Amino acid sequence: MKYIIAKKLFSTALNCFYSKVSVHGDWDIPDNQPVLFIANHNNAFIDPLLLTARLNRQVTFTAKHTLAKNPLLNVILKSFSVELLSRQIDRRAGDNATANNAAVLTRLQNRLKAGGAVFIFPEGRSHCDTQMHEFKTGAARLALDYSRLAQNDETCKDLLVVPLGLHYSDKSVFRSDASIEIGEPISVKAWLLENPDANPRKLTTHFKQAVQKSLDRISRRVRRSRLEPHAPVSGVHARHALPLIEKRFVGAPFAALGGVLNAVPFVLTRLLVKKLSTDHDHPASAAIVVGPPLFAIAHAVQLTGLAALGSIGLALLYVLLLLPASVLALKAVDRIFNVKQRYPAIQS
Repeated sequence: MKYIIAKKLFSTALNCFYSKVSVHGDWDIPDNQPVLFIANHNNAFIDPLLLTARLNRQVTFTAKHTLAKNPLLNVILKSFSVELLSRQIDRRAGDNATANNAAVLTRLQNRLKAGGAVFIFPEGRSHCDTQMHEFKTGAARLALDYSRLAQNDETCKDLLVVPLGLHYSDKSVFRSDASIEIGEPISVKAWLLENPDANPRKLTTHFKQAVQKSLDRISRRVRRSRLEPHAPVSGVHARHALPLIEKRFVGAPFAALGGVLNAVPFVLTRLLVKKLSTDHDHPASAAIVVGPPLFAIAHAVQLTGLAALGSIGLALLYVLLLLPASVLALKAVDRIFNVKQRYPAIQS
């Protein structure tokens, strides 16, 4: 239940921050088969949240254990049942890291054995570089260990490794775009038959190539979108006159109302994001983490204020108008600033 509630909450937050999240790839991924998802990692906390929101399966993620030191992040991690691993660079003398990591890997194996889904970012850390970093061998080791387990257990199904490519038009900019490319699933059993001399490093190289193919498909799609001709706007046809009037004389006032109702939490979120962000890799993550509680508190205060005035009708009207007015305000931002058309270089 916690997973479902958290997924709905952050899906809404992501839909507010990003103007569009497109998912491409029509590969058949069975619901009852163990799956290991892998992807590039270039947008910090947003990457797992975005995938959680858009993937149909409940997924177990891994993350560095230091994230749990942040009280707010710790609540989010527990809501999504994230498994925390200890990285060597984060360890201190006396840490029981080896035993902790072994226990985590055992739980991940059990998750796969039960037909579940696990997600690992093989790069190990988020970054802002235009090229993918070297892949760590952890995902490959997990896949190979599971395969060895499956050989001796007839109840274990073949493990599918699904490579994903993630791309953002400008990951830290409000109302920009995001893309997810689902690559061709890799049957670990079939790959082992073709590679009898398999080892974690060789499988890791294969994983990186598969993720790169997904990114290449996104790159081609972006280039095509840039070259597509756009019809010139030479006038307003009669059949478009009514919708245009509706937008200007009905939609515009509602959009303005949405802007007013959300102005205070929006400004507060921007100020906090600016204070919490140390580089280009953090703004979106900070906004998604601090934004929802700030907006919830602001709207609760507004609603309480209206109720305190003694007008139940006005308070009810506020509840009815808040969502549509907020949506129209976001659409107005898209139309005015048009930030989603900016596409930087895709990872290679």
